[in-house]
Amino acid sequence: GSAGDNVDYRVNLVQVRDRNYDPDKEYELTFTVRGSEYGSETQTMMIRGDEYEPYEGSASTRSGVKITATVKSIEEF
Repeated sequence: GSAGDNVDYRVNLVQVRDRNYDPDKEYELTFTVRGSEYGSETQTMMIRGDEYEPYEGSASTRSGVKITATVKSIEEF
């Protein structure tokens, strides 16, 4: 096959819009990253209030394919 592009990416949390969200508690956000030529992967990040550590990864993609992240769940930790 043709050679793919190696990309580094960062998953940032844009906003939380859930009336059950308590900023004083810690949550585990589970999300799926898609776009790698090796298939999708599931990752997590911890959130407390407005603080979280962005997920950083790298992937090999086919030329022109975008990396996307979709939330699967958010649970109180």
